[in-house]
Amino acid sequence: MKNYQCKKCGTLIRSDRTPTNMGCRAASFHQWIDLGDVGMENYCCKKCGLHLESHRTPGNMGCTAASFHQWIDLGHVGSTIYQCKKCGLTINGDNHTPSSMGCSSAAFHQWIKMN
Repeated sequence: MKNYQCKKCGTLIRSDRTPTNMGCRAASFHQWIDLGDVGMENYCCKKCGLHLESHRTPGNMGCTAASFHQWIDLGHVGSTIYQCKKCGLTINGDNHTPSSMGCSSAAFHQWIKMN
């Protein structure tokens, strides 16, 4: 399974194959960028705030806020839910508080444990 992001509208989809081009809310057709395989590490783009789960640093093409994504590794995927008080990002992390680096709304994430 791979992470695909539309360069035009920013939609993120996990799929075994490239999604359909139809239905883009920002343009006539989606323009899908393959960001890499789905995995067990949380990544967040510091520029646009996109979050995805991958097994290594995702591709940097397709950022909707800048020319390239700037990925921050937030930590391992797990069953503990964290939400950043500043940007609202919600992730499933392990028992360790995620990295505070890479908040798209402030200098640092301020994580709240939700469960």
